[in-house]
Amino acid sequence: MTKMTKTAALLSVALAVPTGGSAQDLFAREQTAADLDDVYFIAQLQVDDMEAFQTEYVPGTAALLGETSALVLAVTPTPMVVEGTWESNWTVLMRFDTQADFDAFYQDGVYQDQFVPIRLRAASVNNVVILPAFDPAVFGG
Repeated sequence: MTKMTKTAALLSVALAVPTGGSAQDLFAREQTAADLDDVYFIAQLQVDDMEAFQTEYVPGTAALLGETSALVLAVTPTPMVVEGTWESNWTVLMRFDTQADFDAFYQDGVYQDQFVPIRLRAASVNNVVILPAFDPAVFGG
């Protein structure tokens, strides 16, 4: 398998496009209104104090997340970098049912007062983004 074929196969898996499929196939997939409400949380962290992060931040944050619609999709200290640089040793991908669900978690007083300060002390890089669900209509699909 050539490098280009491996890359195409990997992207097919990542995008759930059947090998040999096209971008049109991706746009043609049906999404429900509920799917379009989903938001995706990505955190890219450089955790310098892994002990504090694992013992003080993770358990409390996990308990708060357990009370939400959050679904942890991926967590890894070693994402496979395909292009560019990835300056972190901890990456998290989660899905929330709605932006309001995410906001309720992230703006929660307990999270902001008790757990965010731990994360900020334990990690020197704290890149956090929210992405809306893919809406084919936005792209003319």
